[in-house]
Amino acid sequence: MVSTQSYARLHGDLAYLARRLRDETPPLADPPNREASALGAIILAAAAVETAINHSVERTFPPRGLAQDKLPIQHLARERVDTEKPPFKKLKLLAYAMRLTMDWESEPWRSLPELSRLRNALVHYDASPVRTSEKGTLFEHKDLKVLARRLDLWKLHERGATWLEVFLNRPCAEWAVSTSDAVLRSLDRSPWITTS
Repeated sequence: MVSTQSYARLHGDLAYLARRLRDETPPLADPPNREASALGAIILAAAAVETAINHSVERTFPPRGLAQDKLPIQHLARERVDTEKPPFKKLKLLAYAMRLTMDWESEPWRSLPELSRLRNALVHYDASPVRTSEKGTLFEHKDLKVLARRLDLWKLHERGATWLEVFLNRPCAEWAVSTSDAVLRSLDRSPWITTS
């Protein structure tokens, strides 16, 4: 069983490793390169966020055995939150259960679903067809095209870069790590941390 303390250590460790890989990623080259360190930074930044959200669920609800026997409403709420897979949706359900009103259109929350989608696209290649040597195949994903424009990386695609070259670089790694760090800082203070 994972304790809340081990989640706290894990998301901190993952965030630290993401920062190290971001720092190892060289500045954007012309023409751009596919940087493996940027890939690692993006994946670890997203993993740190997901782990921190799971940690928030663990510390918000009573332990499973207690909740089921003594606190059936909290047990049902926790089970509903636990069934959600995308981190952003899980976090929104957790906020609802905690009766929090958040501005989901502001940073870092605005970037959180984009970070997860980028991570999933890179890890699962969830675009079709995906040929890393072809221009633009991942940009069938409308959201990632929007992200590339927002990060001012779309210009790389317009100059002939592949989708991996558009995202596996220092500016994208910096965005992923800064998004992750901002989410982690937010989840480690009020209103997410309660003193009840």
